Amino acid sequence: MVNEAVGYARAHCEVDCLHLWLSDSTNNFCECDSCSKLTPSDWYTGLVRAVAARVKKEKLSTRIVFLCYTNTLSPPESEKFSTESDRLIYMFAPISRCYSHPLLDPSCSGRGQAGGWPRNMVQPPRTNAEFVRIRRSWLRAFPGDSFAFEYYLWQPFLRYMNPLGFARLINSDVKGLAAIKLNGMMSCQALRAFYPTGLPMAALAETLWDAQVDLDRIVQEHLQTCFGVNHRFAREYLEGVDSLLRSGELNPHVALLQSGDAEKALELGRYASASAAKMEALRPSNDREERYLSLLKHFNRLLDLRSKASVLKAQGKEEEAAKSVAEASQFLRETERLTHRYLDTWLMLRSIKP
Repeated sequence: MVNEAVGYARAHCEVDCLHLWLSDSTNNFCECDSCSKLTPSDWYTGLVRAVAARVKKEKLSTRIVFLCYTNTLSPPESEKFSTESDRLIYMFAPISRCYSHPLLDPSCSGRGQAGGWPRNMVQPPRTNAEFVRIRRSWLRAFPGDSFAFEYYLWQPFLRYMNPLGFARLINSDVKGLAAIKLNGMMSCQALRAFYPTGLPMAALAETLWDAQVDLDRIVQEHLQTCFGVNHRFAREYLEGVDSLLRSGELNPHVALLQSGDAEKALELGRYASASAAKMEALRPSNDREERYLSLLKHFNRLLDLRSKASVLKAQGKEEEAAKSVAEASQFLRETERLTHRYLDTWLMLRSIKP
């Protein structure tokens, strides 16, 4: 394995950072007596250290990226990083985190451990305080160059359906990276993550470039660019959606549309219905404004359909909820000609069940 990784680095000097990951799985390590002598993180750390040491010995410019993810949430117990550390970069990938709260929100806690699992019994936490503790424990083991690997614009932003809320979340998280010694972020996301606008993407790009950037300016400029004469309505509408989609008390760590909160989902549906009529009265002044208004109308219609499914699910009406989900799915398929440049329909179809 070491020879393969180093050989690749030697043959591909154009690759600045070579990622050396374990399988994208959990609790799949051998339990024989020989393998059980070390933890998964120790075996993995030994491997990446050996690769990094060889890369350094051969004076290659490549840096080896290793990750904290599922099987390696706990730092190594016996393996110690040494002089090869300057050839390594640590990647923090909190895939099961809560996206209802900023990563550094101390109140987001209580759903899982931050380490100490028996072999092949890892249960990644679902709340953020535990992930911050995981990060800090790894930081004691490896204080070197590190970055976050985040999933906002994969399924989470489709589950939450809250563009303004996610722009705020991303802005807050990126500003907080330095506090836990993370030097940047890689976004694990769909390429088509601009539905109904690119507001979360704009917040990610702008805040990574300048951690002092004002979120209000990002929102204002982006919505003015997209909606022109109707930008004030667009902002008021998205602020209304944001206020209604804040996680409720029933389950504060999941998307409201999947939380079982029938009352708030019903209120959201009423808001979407009232907003539809207002949108029909708007008059865009050019093709760009018309395109984004069409996407906003589409988003609002989908929000209405999803809220109905959530209400029915929360009321225990499983068959009716399934029919409502099917209606939303059909709507997405029939309108893909409008949305395909901005929304990954297949990924949304995976994300809409209440």
